[in-house]
Amino acid sequence: MTVSIQDRQMTTIKVSRSVRDALKEQADGSTLNEFLAKLLEQEERRRFFARLKEQMASTPQDLREDYRQESDEWERASLTDLQDEPW
Repeated sequence: MTVSIQDRQMTTIKVSRSVRDALKEQADGSTLNEFLAKLLEQEERRRFFARLKEQMASTPQDLREDYRQESDEWERASLTDLQDEPW
């Protein structure tokens, strides 16, 4: 989900005064809209990487080993090996 802080359509959300005040304090000069958009982006990123971690953990061991072997081969490859390629 992409959130635009440029969206001019505003709405009201009901939060307690203490939550509002804490948000204002943490916003550190940003508008609450900017700060909440930043928090939303951070949470989306956290969830993305949590899902990625779960998916990686559920990958069968043999496929993970194949990936590691191929990655090792690419890391050992030298770009100078490609000098003679007719690009």
